[in-house]
Amino acid sequence: MRIAGKEISKVAVVDDDRRVRESTAEIIADMNLKPTKITSVGPLSDFVSRMVSEFHAVVCDHRLKSHGYASFQGARAFPRLYRSYVPSVLCTAFSDAEPDEFRRYRRYIPALVTSAADTDAIVRGWEACIREFRNEYSPQREPVQTLVRIAAVDMGSKQRIAFAIVPGWDTRQVVRFPVDIVRLSLRRFLRPDARFFAKVNIGAETPGDLYLSDFEYRG
Repeated sequence: MRIAGKEISKVAVVDDDRRVRESTAEIIADMNLKPTKITSVGPLSDFVSRMVSEFHAVVCDHRLKSHGYASFQGARAFPRLYRSYVPSVLCTAFSDAEPDEFRRYRRYIPALVTSAADTDAIVRGWEACIREFRNEYSPQREPVQTLVRIAAVDMGSKQRIAFAIVPGWDTRQVVRFPVDIVRLSLRRFLRPDARFFAKVNIGAETPGDLYLSDFEYRG
């Protein structure tokens, strides 16, 4: 299969549930591709190295920690897969249930798919990755440097959370994000009414699709 100029043949199927791995592999095979069922996952760095060296594309579940299958959740691998130019689609139904966790990685996840049976969505997801690797973004995903005004910061919770308004996206809606997506040297400036600039996909259609990255403090 050729997608956006890239040949896709060997596909890694990553899921901690054996039955889901089997069914997903069958779906990928029905697409005339060559699936490999990943039966165990080592450390994150080893996993990414294998994906880069052996496969053209990846279909990966988010919740991988069950039964000792992996020491990390699927979304955590996506920044490294993205930076290594491996087209990857994340299968999950938990993106709305775990908004802070997904906001952390959303910049590097062009496509979330709720079911591997949606083969059109998988192909579109791979295509979105390939195009973004070439800086060809859809209007919903294009990063734009824009103002981020801090509304509140919750440092008391286990995972420190900031709340902000992104006027270029929606002047009325508050967006929450993990404090640690801001680089360490800038976190001391996170306080109500502080102004930052960040790269944001202001064309995002829903809060769950919105990402923030590359923060700069402007006072």
